[in-house]
Amino acid sequence: MNGFKKFYKFISSMKLALVLLGLLIIGCVIGSVIPQGQIMKLYQQQYGDRTAGLIMALSLDDVFHSWWFVAFTVILCLNLFTCSILRTPALIKRWKSFGDLPDENSISNNVSVESSPHYIGRLSKDPEAFLKSLGFSRQSGTKQSETKQNETKQSYIVGFRHKAGLLGPLITHIGVLLLILGFSFGQMSKVEYTVYGLPGDAKQIGDTDYILQIDDFNIGLRADDTVEQYTSDITVRNAATGAKESASVSVNAPASLFGMKFFQNSTGWAADMHILENGELLQEEAVEAGNYVTVSDKTDLQIGFMAFYPDYHYDREKGPLTLSSKFNNPAYLYIVYFQGSVLGMNTLMEGEELTIDEYTVTFDNPRNYTLIQIKKDSFTYFVLLGGVVLLLGLFLSLYVQPEKIWLKQEGDGYLVFGSGGKSGILFADRVKAKLKGNNYEK
Repeated sequence: MNGFKKFYKFISSMKLALVLLGLLIIGCVIGSVIPQGQIMKLYQQQYGDRTAGLIMALSLDDVFHSWWFVAFTVILCLNLFTCSILRTPALIKRWKSFGDLPDENSISNNVSVESSPHYIGRLSKDPEAFLKSLGFSRQSGTKQSETKQNETKQSYIVGFRHKAGLLGPLITHIGVLLLILGFSFGQMSKVEYTVYGLPGDAKQIGDTDYILQIDDFNIGLRADDTVEQYTSDITVRNAATGAKESASVSVNAPASLFGMKFFQNSTGWAADMHILENGELLQEEAVEAGNYVTVSDKTDLQIGFMAFYPDYHYDREKGPLTLSSKFNNPAYLYIVYFQGSVLGMNTLMEGEELTIDEYTVTFDNPRNYTLIQIKKDSFTYFVLLGGVVLLLGLFLSLYVQPEKIWLKQEGDGYLVFGSGGKSGILFADRVKAKLKGNNYEK
């Protein structure tokens, strides 16, 4: 039994919560800095063999699905839950007794503001009007009761308000719990897709039944020809039902369609590749930079379009680059593979031809393609709910301080005692000002 109590005390401690929260924050930072879901080879190229091995060993390539991230999340949720459970009985007791009379001995001699309740001053008349002027009314919980002490009756009037402030810490805990659960499960279960293409293209979104059609793509430029905004007009169609939804997406202005979030991610160059065989057109395809086209009647032969330079210039140190975004000297960087081996790599200027045996390859019609990132997170609204609950809890904790006043009858007047929670000094000053300003004070 003692072992269980120790475990319960440990699992519900604030120190454990802070440690776990810190570890989860570090995990989130790592998951944001290190590219997720890549293969070992890419990590080796970027970080080196030793660091790449550490990344894979600690599951830093998939932080939000790693065993340690899941374990820390579960323990933190258990910590917050047990902490809330531990405080609930005391909260219920405070809630039920909030408007009760204090113990006679506790209010007889308290004059310190830090005490609860403490003596504030004397009231000479009209207790109901006095309480109402402070926001304490019968509707907000004012009541009159009697107690006995030394076989004599003592009359009190009790007023209170902002009782909801008692719930602030509990609601804050619940909000944090919902946020952590929503974010963690959202990261664990969310699905991401990437679709890129040219206006007029229609491509399937991953393994879903949805088809993304790119209706239009525009690049907004500033006066100095620098990019100001990328905007894609898209239509998403459910292949099973035929239902359609359309929207425009821009950088920092995503759209929600069919429960998925569509983000304008980036752009790149595309061009039309023409392949002729013995002077006759064999095939013609629009190809994005970084993609390959397999020659239809010679599948061992592949031509890749690697990059486009609108204003081509070759620098001996930096290699091929573009001097501006204007089509002053357009050039296409290509690579040729045959049976998996590189045959050659070079640039073709506008109008030039690449000859490979009986095949002739040309490029033209350079234009930008759009890259759309699609995310589906079933716990987004759960996180939103957690944020709202957390803000409500913080508001109640910080700005809705529970306040109580006891008016103890003495002769033809009343002794005023009060309790203002964390803002006890301000509360006492406000009551004193009201006593003096409205001639309630003797």
